[in-house]
Amino acid sequence: MLKYRWPCLLTVLFLISCRDTQKPTAGKQISEINADTTSTNFFPVTPYLKGQLHELKSLSLSPIRIITHDKKEDSTWLKLDVLENELSPFFSFNIDSANLKPWFEQKSFLDQTLNAFTFTYDPVKPLPDSISVRHYDVYVNPENNRVTRIYIVLKTPGNKEQQLTWQTGKWAKIITLHTAQDGNTTIESDKKIIWDY
Repeated sequence: MLKYRWPCLLTVLFLISCRDTQKPTAGKQISEINADTTSTNFFPVTPYLKGQLHELKSLSLSPIRIITHDKKEDSTWLKLDVLENELSPFFSFNIDSANLKPWFEQKSFLDQTLNAFTFTYDPVKPLPDSISVRHYDVYVNPENNRVTRIYIVLKTPGNKEQQLTWQTGKWAKIITLHTAQDGNTTIESDKKIIWDY
């Protein structure tokens, strides 16, 4: 039942947010659909990811975790409860309309290079310390209205930033960046977890 609820929710979201149905001008890679944020609901990212994780657990499979360090890869089998632990920073704050609409704006456009409707979310004013989310994107297949990818940026303690790329039904990638006092940013951790292999 859960897998049918999301396409319906996305259809409603598109009907509400996509008022401009004009086809993109030839030659343009990206065309604007709607940048008006006054009447749109934000996609419920956290419930979606938790639903995806629940689906993975029901499949009883073992993902592969690939850690990249200095251009060298090390891979290990991963238990699903470890995957949930890896994702826990991204579940620490509920990403949805109720929590983020006062602080963020939604913009949407059709990216023809990715063949996806892209919904981007950025702050419209300074964020309180209680909100770790700094930016996120939701990519939706325009043919079937299904989420294909989610990208989230979190600010974490110690001048660090975590980035999650969730490729629906295939893999997740978590990168941790550290910014030194001199402004230089380095990759502290690079993990890719694959369950569709």
